[in-house]
Amino acid sequence: MISYKPISIGNILCNPGSREPMPGRTGDPTITLIQTDKDILVDPGQNHPHGQIPAAIKLLNAVLPHLHSQKLYVFLTHFHYDHCSLVNALEFAATSPRYNRKFEVIKQTAGEVAEGVRILPTPGHTPEHKSLEFLTTDGRVCIAGDAVLNEAYFRGTNRWNRIYLPNEPTKKDIDLTVKSMEIIRNHADIIVPGHGDAFPVKR
Repeated sequence: MISYKPISIGNILCNPGSREPMPGRTGDPTITLIQTDKDILVDPGQNHPHGQIPAAIKLLNAVLPHLHSQKLYVFLTHFHYDHCSLVNALEFAATSPRYNRKFEVIKQTAGEVAEGVRILPTPGHTPEHKSLEFLTTDGRVCIAGDAVLNEAYFRGTNRWNRIYLPNEPTKKDIDLTVKSMEIIRNHADIIVPGHGDAFPVKR
């Protein structure tokens, strides 16, 4: 059976009404490890002021105790800085003599990326945005990236409305964003959002 675990829980950096950073927020994404026949790290996050390599080493030290194999796969839901900019430093650290791991970024855009783990296209936030879905003992899980920012975004309970993102939306972007959220709603029992804790689709 497929398992998954949060490596870190993300948060939203700005107040979307003013785009001003909120105190204590970093804008980091939720980073998730999926384990089946492969170990897949989803959205490893962004560079930090204290340096790329220290950030990558900190992430590796959190991930490595859970790995089943010598190879770490990375899946990116989309190519925004906060979700993907640590990838190169992570590869450098993982393949160094200190860790001696194999490393691969999954480049598929459709189909299964591992046994039981399937890509679900969810455009809107970005044109290339894609999520992952798989079955667990708790139900069907969707790692949604920024197709679903957090639970309030999904349920429409935040004051800035759940279709705030994509960042500079056209009507087409908004329509695709709403459609992708409905696809996720219909597919998933549990959603792991791009910047928050996992939550059940139905309360």
